[in-house]
Amino acid sequence: MESTDNTESHQEREASPMAGCLIFIILILVFSTLGAFIVYTYQDHKKAVLSFSEGEPAKVTDYVGVDGELSALNRKLSTFSDLVKDGEVTEIAISVKELNLAISQLPKMQEFKGKMFITSISNQGIEANISFPMKAGFSGLCYLNGSMLVMPEIAQGSIFPVVTSVSPSSGAEVPPKMVRFLPQALFSSYRTDPDLQGVFHKLSTIELDEGFMKVTSDPQHIPMDKVDVVAGKDNFYTALSLFGILFFIVFSTSVLVYYFFKKKKNRTAKV
Repeated sequence: MESTDNTESHQEREASPMAGCLIFIILILVFSTLGAFIVYTYQDHKKAVLSFSEGEPAKVTDYVGVDGELSALNRKLSTFSDLVKDGEVTEIAISVKELNLAISQLPKMQEFKGKMFITSISNQGIEANISFPMKAGFSGLCYLNGSMLVMPEIAQGSIFPVVTSVSPSSGAEVPPKMVRFLPQALFSSYRTDPDLQGVFHKLSTIELDEGFMKVTSDPQHIPMDKVDVVAGKDNFYTALSLFGILFFIVFSTSVLVYYFFKKKKNRTAKV
């Protein structure tokens, strides 16, 4: 009987290395697949950005205004802001010149200074000359130079600029998935600015007329979102997030399995 027990214990101890090898093989397959997916996504992202971008920024016009224009714009914006915060129904109409002055001179718009210049406003959208820095993977900065057409919408009570078309000066075409990603990449910071939330999260409608952008605030009319403000996340960063999640799942599962096999082996050795 003792000989039989020793034989069984010996067989169980020999089974443990096989289980460990199986886990190791599974890990190699999983991480090889994930690695290949990450590399492919990275190369696809890099190739797409380099196809339409340029190595140097383009010169973008900067409108500094004339005497009295900036103070008049500040009064206009301040009056609108106060009425919105007080819960009053109010409207503001901003011209092309005023938008460019705001980009050039207002601290909250400094991230667009030298990168965007509004050329026209019509019912087709807001057209602008642009030169935005972008990253082609880990290869450093390149620039999206050219023009862009934006159709602003109201989302979560604030203005969300939907990019409808981009015309790079390089003549290449921007992939549709990256056009969808641009609003989130370029215009998201002001939406989370605590100094602006008291106003920008209480807007009701936005209309474009020849040369003007009209924005209204009506506390009784805050529309449901018509656009998905998180749509168009870049595939490269989505892939990295997915890799991180799967790595955690596989690693924790492997540690758990190894623990049980180790525990079983120690228990068997004592028999």
